[in-house]
Amino acid sequence: MNLVRKVSVVAATFLIAAATGQFMQSTFHRSQPAAAPAPVTPPLAAPAAKPAQTRPVQVASLEQPGKLPLPLASAPARDGGSIDALRSAIPAMQPLAGALPAALRGPAPPAPGATARAKPETAAKVCLPRASISVDEGAILHFRLDAPCHAAQRVVIRHGGLAFTELTDAKGMLDVKIPAMQEDARVTAMFAGNKTVSATTTVPELSLYDRVAVEWVGKDSFDLHALEFGAAFGSAGDIWAQNPGSATPNTTAVEGFMTVLGNRSVTLPMLAQVYTYPTGLSTEGGKVKLVIDAVITPETCGREMLAETLRTRRDAAPKKTDLSVAMPDCSHPDGYVQLAGLLPDIQVAGE
Repeated sequence: MNLVRKVSVVAATFLIAAATGQFMQSTFHRSQPAAAPAPVTPPLAAPAAKPAQTRPVQVASLEQPGKLPLPLASAPARDGGSIDALRSAIPAMQPLAGALPAALRGPAPPAPGATARAKPETAAKVCLPRASISVDEGAILHFRLDAPCHAAQRVVIRHGGLAFTELTDAKGMLDVKIPAMQEDARVTAMFAGNKTVSATTTVPELSLYDRVAVEWVGKDSFDLHALEFGAAFGSAGDIWAQNPGSATPNTTAVEGFMTVLGNRSVTLPMLAQVYTYPTGLSTEGGKVKLVIDAVITPETCGREMLAETLRTRRDAAPKKTDLSVAMPDCSHPDGYVQLAGLLPDIQVAGE
């Protein structure tokens, strides 16, 4: 990674809780990586000539249903007779449906082109979205969504102060992993029209972890860096979106991990990054320095960017802080505005 810093002076304005202030902050440049056609009725064939010597078929009267006499047999064809003579000897069968009682005829066949329609209550049950949740290693919530009537749609996922957007697949399914921000965890999926579905669980192991998050909306762009135990930017100890670490615990448990949430491809995307450190499992003592970079792009330069930060607390809801950054002009639409000292360090006692 190119660590050459490009220094310029920019103004950054922070809304931290209820306080507002301004300060001058240096920036540095780091490379980063149609309806179906109607059926055609075939032309009717010309009626065949009435066969000679055809015996009529007798049909039972309605007073005696079920006693239908068989048609009288015609005289057998003589040896050497023609095929036409044989056909003319077969009696013409008359349709019986009109003479049968309705109970014997059964239901009428559907009209051509007609389709079966589900009952309203059945359709509503099929369209009802369902959600389930489980807990994975690292106090991670595994949220599964089944919404067959919301296929390929934008959905907002909310949990413990976090809010981010996702996109269901072609079957209305979604499978996403979310860092737990509260022990009594509820995850809610919200569709257009304020239709929601939720799932809940308990995460007692959350007390072993410290979590910090930054979230934003639209074209704003931020990166959260966790510099573990004196690590420099770009080193192995710089945990961020491009060096996220792993949620799977190891024998020493001295490394945190970053989780990136949100789908940028939807309309009005909502995005978040969450850093986790296993303070209750670590054997190493020291501190983790937290830095937020406001990314300068052609879409973010020359205007104000807004975000929120979240910090987990063991016995209360996550603490939320508003953040506002005045971005530099667009003369150099690349690089970062470094927001150091905004978030308190994570103190790790170790063993």
